Amino acid sequence: MAHPVRCKFWIEWILPDAMMISDVGNGDCPSVTNDAEAVVAYLLGSQLLNPGMRLLYLDSEEHEDELLFDADGFKGFKILRDTSVLPGQSITGEQSPLAFAKADQEFPDASSGSDQELGAAEDR
Repeated sequence: MAHPVRCKFWIEWILPDAMMISDVGNGDCPSVTNDAEAVVAYLLGSQLLNPGMRLLYLDSEEHEDELLFDADGFKGFKILRDTSVLPGQSITGEQSPLAFAKADQEFPDASSGSDQELGAAEDR
């Protein structure tokens, strides 16, 4: 039986091939890193996360990393410190076919370091 989730995290975004969560604990609970097995079990059990997706996370030190998992649960960590993945962009850096902006609006170029927003929710 899986342990209950003891850390605090937000789901930042979900795409068909990936999910991004961020650690929001302030030292009063374990980090996502230290509670990874329970986090993966919870997300798989909720069916928000499915085998074949990637689970990216912003750790308590604001580093982007990845939790590795399969249908049976947590398998390990992958360090992604030199990459950045934004909503509307696939893991490979290509634009995702899912639009978070209006259909006629261009996606921001992540390689430019721009802080452009992808569009408000009411614009979807």
